[in-house]
Amino acid sequence: MPTRRDALRRLAASGVGLAVGDALSVGAQSPAPLELVIRRGRVVNADGIRNADVRVVGETIAEVGAALRPGAGARVIDAAGRLVMPGGVDPHTHMSPGYGVDDLKIGSVAALAGGITTVGTFAGAEKGETVQHALDAWSERVRADAIADVFLHAQAWPPTNDIMAAIPAIAAGGHPSFKVFFPGEDVGAQIHNLVRLIEAARDAGVITMAHCEDASIVLAATRRLVAAGRTSLRDYAASRPVAAEISATAQVAALCESTRAPLYVVHISSARALDACHQSRSAGAPLFVETRPLYLHLTEERMAGADGPLYVGQPPLRPASDGRELWRGLADGRIDVLGSDHAPFPRAQKMDPALSVSNTLPGMSDLQFMLPMYFSEGVHKRHLPLTRFVATTRRTRRAFSACIRGKA
Repeated sequence: MPTRRDALRRLAASGVGLAVGDALSVGAQSPAPLELVIRRGRVVNADGIRNADVRVVGETIAEVGAALRPGAGARVIDAAGRLVMPGGVDPHTHMSPGYGVDDLKIGSVAALAGGITTVGTFAGAEKGETVQHALDAWSERVRADAIADVFLHAQAWPPTNDIMAAIPAIAAGGHPSFKVFFPGEDVGAQIHNLVRLIEAARDAGVITMAHCEDASIVLAATRRLVAAGRTSLRDYAASRPVAAEISATAQVAALCESTRAPLYVVHISSARALDACHQSRSAGAPLFVETRPLYLHLTEERMAGADGPLYVGQPPLRPASDGRELWRGLADGRIDVLGSDHAPFPRAQKMDPALSVSNTLPGMSDLQFMLPMYFSEGVHKRHLPLTRFVATTRRTRRAFSACIRGKA
């Protein structure tokens, strides 16, 4: 198995530039602080572009400046004519059973192959397991298996008093994020406790991530399709209509406004849901917005093809007009980050004829190709500024904290 450093160095010979990572991980570190100097590159950060050298010592970017002098034994790479950009951060991946077939080892190899040096994944608490125990167990898995840097999001349901009480310790342990799912059937019954959870997270300096689809709308739409005999995945988009996303997103945005708690809307897929976020952000709400490659590169027409089941995600694919608005949102700042929502399944499982609108297998492999496709389609084709490319692919735990403080 290659080390993280081996994988990063191989990136120097590929693509348009060199990706450089930083140390954010609970994973293994190199035993000795080796030095690497990247010379004469065009260094791109979210706040600007300049010609400079970059010095990396161990796992840390130690210095960026002109004509840096390498130490004894340092490796020097000439990056003249190339872009030197920070390694990508994908804050939204799934690397556990039930969300695909990748584990931390395979997933982090895919991440590094695609220029992503840090991934965020979910430490979901199983029934009867505490949130802290889940985080501790996942941290051990990271140390044992990951070769990329990894940070963990806490996840548990329902929002009990015990979970709320555990949030300050979770934050103190370096995990300032917690995820909830609005498509759950009992969200309506739990809404008062959910608000208390969001407020407890706010008070502890934790951002709450939310999957925004309204469960009641999804269930009703699916029930109508089944009654009409329309159970094929060709009708999958109708089972999770855009109204479901708009309803839940508007509710989350309103909760963000009213509680002033930082909230993070994951994988926004439609222009109308994005507009709901923008209205609350314009009113000063600390709302953070993510989209995923699925909605940038593919449209609802894919579901009509013979291989349509391969593209089942939650929310479903949308019309091309939605994708165009998401691209504009990435460029103008209404969308903060691109996250893959990586959850890969084998083709045979995705194409299983037993799957239907009420029995789905959502998720796909995006991790290895997210950055190359984003660069090709965004920077080259749509003239996305390089600084925005970096800004939307560098959201780390530190950026989560900055969002909480209102500085992101």
